[in-house]
Amino acid sequence: MAHETGISEYQSTIIHAEGRFGSQSPPGPPLQPPSGGGTSNGMEARVAKLEAHVQHILGDVSALKADMRDVRDRLPRIETRLDHLPGKGFIVTVVVATIALLGALITLQQQIQAWIGIAPHH
Repeated sequence: MAHETGISEYQSTIIHAEGRFGSQSPPGPPLQPPSGGGTSNGMEARVAKLEAHVQHILGDVSALKADMRDVRDRLPRIETRLDHLPGKGFIVTVVVATIALLGALITLQQQIQAWIGIAPHH
């Protein structure tokens, strides 16, 4: 009876694993039932591959943490630089004043030339 219970639990585990992997079975050969009736068929290679992937992931996470520390260190300096930039109101005021000044110079060109003493050529 205990042997049948072990197989039933094993089949339940396979069904659960298939639910996690969609319609596909988990990668690699299936594991033997917990009854001790077989070997793990390539389990060591599969675990070694997973360990290598985990080491790669840990390296990536460490690099991301370092990048985040760098961003946190640089962010206050960037904010300080942004605070010193002119605002939109100042820029609009300067552009409108420049256009008005150029318009006045063009309109009053002849009077300015006469005042300076430069006669326009006819």
